[in-house]
Amino acid sequence: MEQTGGSRLSVVAPTGCEYGQSLAAFAHSAGRDLPRLKVRFIGSAVSPEAVADELSREEPAEVDLGLPVRRILTTAAAPIRAAGESALQRAGRYLVIGGLGGVGRHVCEYLLRQFGAHLLVVGTSELDCTQPAGPRGRNLLALREMGDVTYLAVDVADAMALRAAVEVFEQQHGGPIDGMFALAGELVPRSAVQLSAADIDDMLYAKGRGAIAVERLLAERAHAIEVYFTSVHSLVGAPELAAYAAANRFQDVLAARHRDRGRRAWSIAWSRWAGPGMSLDVAGGDLAAEMGLATIDPAVGIDALDAVLRSRPGWYAVGLDTGNRRLAHLAGGLRPLERIEVRMAGPATDVTAAVTDAFGVPVPAHVVGQQPAGPPAPAAAGDQGSAMAVLAGIWAELLKLPDVSAADDFFELGGHSLLVPRLQERVLQLLGVALPAVAVFEYPTLRELARVIEDRSACEVSRADQNPPPADDPRANLRRRASLREASRTS
Repeated sequence: MEQTGGSRLSVVAPTGCEYGQSLAAFAHSAGRDLPRLKVRFIGSAVSPEAVADELSREEPAEVDLGLPVRRILTTAAAPIRAAGESALQRAGRYLVIGGLGGVGRHVCEYLLRQFGAHLLVVGTSELDCTQPAGPRGRNLLALREMGDVTYLAVDVADAMALRAAVEVFEQQHGGPIDGMFALAGELVPRSAVQLSAADIDDMLYAKGRGAIAVERLLAERAHAIEVYFTSVHSLVGAPELAAYAAANRFQDVLAARHRDRGRRAWSIAWSRWAGPGMSLDVAGGDLAAEMGLATIDPAVGIDALDAVLRSRPGWYAVGLDTGNRRLAHLAGGLRPLERIEVRMAGPATDVTAAVTDAFGVPVPAHVVGQQPAGPPAPAAAGDQGSAMAVLAGIWAELLKLPDVSAADDFFELGGHSLLVPRLQERVLQLLGVALPAVAVFEYPTLRELARVIEDRSACEVSRADQNPPPADDPRANLRRRASLREASRTS
């Protein structure tokens, strides 16, 4: 974390961290809890050099480096009502998790009225099957008047209990379920700085552990569709909703993983629905509008659900105003891939091949052969100004600065440990000197580091390995650094 008139938090998830994006959602909300905290997320980091390169760029809020094409989190407009065929089947059998809440009731009504569906609704409420009471009991009675609804009190994270409930329902209704709607979740507003491990576990219970149990259940039901109801806060964050945002992004990522495996899986990130529901205590009205979040009328929400399920499986958001200045970073849209360039060692040549992207659009791919360049000639050891001038140019390049002075400190200018490998690489390329990383930390000013480079260059040119460069001896380093600073003060 860096302190420069406020704090900057860069969260880095390495390659292979499948659910690192949950950290991104958590961090974005933490940034809302701490207004002076500026957050960015770098996912699928393949190497320190890749992270250092990303940190030297302008800051998108979230970027993923897992593919050859650098991906920035953004949105593109989708049609309000698609004309395609719905993924839902007439008289289909559907599992609805959390279907007796405010939003769940609207979804179940839609399935019953529009498709004559047979529903298995599971939840944590213990209800008298004959005379269910309370708000959820009343919702169950209303739904049963519309069609075939079975309700069972099941802990969605209990994989064995969930499987048993579904298998009994399938036996009674003559076939496997055709799909699953996941609406369950836990929302307890709490600042990120006050969250305990137990709080986070509670938030992740239904949407995390429950989703994993559902994943195991559906592994044997490859034809079943998956619809995950998540929250826009997994994209944009919100005060006191860090754990909730992380739990929702977990499901977004899970759905994406299933799509990669060929399953039909949708995740829909919703803004706040009007009326009772999980987000009843989440800010709405003028405050939500100021944040770029619409309050969704239930009828409009169901129309949006219908449109999404007539569109191809994907990650959708409903209720975002990307024209709002707070959400401007999400308004970039989907940009087509225009050109691929591959550079490889070999005879100089330029061959254009034809490839197509994921949507079948042809993209020119230029294969450029390059003769490998020889090693750069080392800088003249006797020219004291040359190493400092070249090093100043390297610092200005890496730190995005117009100029650098001899007394400047690499780390005080904004440098950090992840930039050190790039600094070493550029010094080797331009000065022909293998600079140890420790030297950058022990001699952080431009003048000091230039002298170390000159000493190492002289040693390499003369092959005077008997007298190792000062950067290799920590005690000599300390003495040399003290003498350099004393000389600097007296000069």
